[in-house]
Amino acid sequence: MTVLDTPQRIEPPQAKPPRQRPAARPSMNRLDFRKIFLHPGALDRYLREGVYYPYHLSVGLTNRCNHRCRWCYAEHNRGSDLDIDVDVLMRALDDAVAWGLKAVTMIGEGESPLHVEFVRAVKDMVDRGLDIGLFTNGSRIDGERAEILVEHATFVRISLDAATPETHHACHRTRDFDRIIQNIGKMVDLRRGRPLPTLGIQFATNQVNVHEVMDAARMARDLGVDYIAYKPVYKNACNRNHDRNVLKPSEVLAQTRPALELATDTFEVYLKEEQFNDVLGRGPRGYDRCLAHSVSPSINENGDVITCCSLEKQSRPIGNIYQQPLRDIWWGPAHRQFIERINVKCCPRGCKYHRLNLLLTELFEPDPQWHPNFI
Repeated sequence: MTVLDTPQRIEPPQAKPPRQRPAARPSMNRLDFRKIFLHPGALDRYLREGVYYPYHLSVGLTNRCNHRCRWCYAEHNRGSDLDIDVDVLMRALDDAVAWGLKAVTMIGEGESPLHVEFVRAVKDMVDRGLDIGLFTNGSRIDGERAEILVEHATFVRISLDAATPETHHACHRTRDFDRIIQNIGKMVDLRRGRPLPTLGIQFATNQVNVHEVMDAARMARDLGVDYIAYKPVYKNACNRNHDRNVLKPSEVLAQTRPALELATDTFEVYLKEEQFNDVLGRGPRGYDRCLAHSVSPSINENGDVITCCSLEKQSRPIGNIYQQPLRDIWWGPAHRQFIERINVKCCPRGCKYHRLNLLLTELFEPDPQWHPNFI
């Protein structure tokens, strides 16, 4: 079979196993790139055909947003409001389920719960046997939206980036910090007695908010969420007016490492030290071609299919679900041409595929001096 062929349909499971938390185990970042080893079929297909069939898709439901975040990567794209047609999206997801899609994260250029059919979209994805995740600013996870998420989502991550209304306003340029904190508290209460969804707070660290690292961890722990995760702010390559993150790795890690001491048996503190070094440092990249290009593609609010938002400046989308079925886009020539055009020298520092690329380079292109067959 070639990359241009449509794979044989794999029927989705008729019933999902009970939603359970695993037994206690050593802490491990839930965004760890090593999760690729849980999907050996994807690795095997890549070795044979040079393309993954993704188990995970990111979906943008709308480009509308009620925040104007200081470092928003999507700000340069905003013009007219766009809400994806849920029926068109579900036809595309049916194609992806046929080749083995397992999960969808709602994330994009806007705030997904603002989509007028947000609740219906979640229900339709669940009906297809998909695990559901949401990245959100937290301002609209209330009412029926909160109820459907607590009932069906695997995780909800709130991008808060602050411990006080003043710093939240400086980062998000809104005045709804107290409302967001109330929404988080209500979701914690709604979830009580349930194993999922995992509820977490993201803290995108920069020179504006680094002084609130410890306070944010204490606040998150007191709210009853499962974790707080510290990551670096990225400079928006598409917007020259955006500030650069001027923190030095040594400076930010000195501020954030003490927060690790606030972890408990029910509350995790995740500090992505490697990502801070990747984004804020200037070390060698470690590979000269992208091997993780298609492992987690996105469907944008306008129906465009892209393999990585970090590569958006390098090429056009590989297709649009309003114009073609997703199976024809994914297994078609435009996808193959896109892969051949990737120039990693143009990729941003610390892109979401960076650590996975380091791992896959070791796996697929091992140094012969390692004697790879002598395990």
